[in-house]
Amino acid sequence: MNKIIRQTNVMAMSCGVGLWFGIVTGPGQAAVTVEDNIQGPTNAGKCIRIKNDYYELDLGSRGGQAVSFKTRYSSRQWLQPGGQGSNAGGLFVDYVGWDKSAELGEYRDEGTYTVAGKSESQVEVVFSGRLKEGIILLKRYVFNSASPVIGLRYTIKNDSKNEAVLNLSPRFSMHASGLSEQNRCYRPYEYGVLVSDWNSPGQARGGEDEVKALYAGWTAVIQDDNQEGLLWLMELSRLKSLINRPPARMAGWQYAEIKLPAGGQWTTDYTMMVLKTFNNVVHASPMLVAGLVMDVKKEFDLVNPENPDRPSFLLMNHTLCRSTAGRLENVKLSGTLVEEGRDGARELPELDVGVLDWEPVTVFHKVTMKPDRWLKCVMTISATGPDKKPIRENYEFYWQNPEIAGLNAASETSKCPFTRPTPGK
Repeated sequence: MNKIIRQTNVMAMSCGVGLWFGIVTGPGQAAVTVEDNIQGPTNAGKCIRIKNDYYELDLGSRGGQAVSFKTRYSSRQWLQPGGQGSNAGGLFVDYVGWDKSAELGEYRDEGTYTVAGKSESQVEVVFSGRLKEGIILLKRYVFNSASPVIGLRYTIKNDSKNEAVLNLSPRFSMHASGLSEQNRCYRPYEYGVLVSDWNSPGQARGGEDEVKALYAGWTAVIQDDNQEGLLWLMELSRLKSLINRPPARMAGWQYAEIKLPAGGQWTTDYTMMVLKTFNNVVHASPMLVAGLVMDVKKEFDLVNPENPDRPSFLLMNHTLCRSTAGRLENVKLSGTLVEEGRDGARELPELDVGVLDWEPVTVFHKVTMKPDRWLKCVMTISATGPDKKPIRENYEFYWQNPEIAGLNAASETSKCPFTRPTPGK
């Protein structure tokens, strides 16, 4: 089942080179460790294990895929135990195709791992494999000690004498200790954020499995029961589409067609970040991750708690944390509310958030109103960035009172009136 959260982002986000390779870890943090030749599934090839304060990851040499992934928040196993490949549950799985009309196939050829750089605060591991004769795939993983972020840089080299044209699609299938039916997949597009519910993966679904109208380069999966999740940031300019396959409980994306001249190469970066206690994701960038849950409540009446005429108010629950670029200080959150068909905007008071690091921060706006129309929430974050320079980032969230949405479900008034054109890449 697919649902839509209407949201837009003022900034066309790009996760460029340097944003995750330069993540700084603080002093006194536990080291990131790497173990070689660990016991993995028999079909995974040679396996290595990377551990830090946030996760434990096992990588196999067949395709450079993960064969085990546990977060340190819940110790939940996100992959099918003993399995490899997207249908069994796999992270960092690559699907490759050489013909526009052909379906992409899972890459699982044997490759090699090299520890390219190692210190107490950072480990770099390079997987090298051959996609086909003369076409070399390099996946450079970067792991930091005090960070929930895993960085990955793709490099595809054409060592042949002919031009090569290929399609590449990174995919991530989540087993989540057998609870993957509780996953929700979030994908931004021109009308907001499309939310796919995986609780009935074998049944008919509405909405899109492949989102081609893109305005931001991110996707996320959140677990309903513990609000733990995974977030991916990728380069918007490289993307063709964002993908979700509920039957396989898979999220991912496909890059635009890659053309490699003889002797040429193609490079791009993306990151995977472990999220803690997020109910949803409405915005993500190299600077910050934002969730926003809205609900209509009734004021408490001490004399008559059941009084049906108690005033209503709108509660806006914001969850925020830093992203890959660095720690944010002096963070302020402000915004406006615009009601469908009404002039003017209601200013929201500025909230002093303080510092944004990896641990999420929750703040609230309380607005005396009972919305009976669509709302456009325009949020603004101002802060001091990791380079001590001021930053400012905007995002929008479109919302309709569920009570009103239910009444108007069969009418044109249930359609969101707020849209944004797809930004230039």
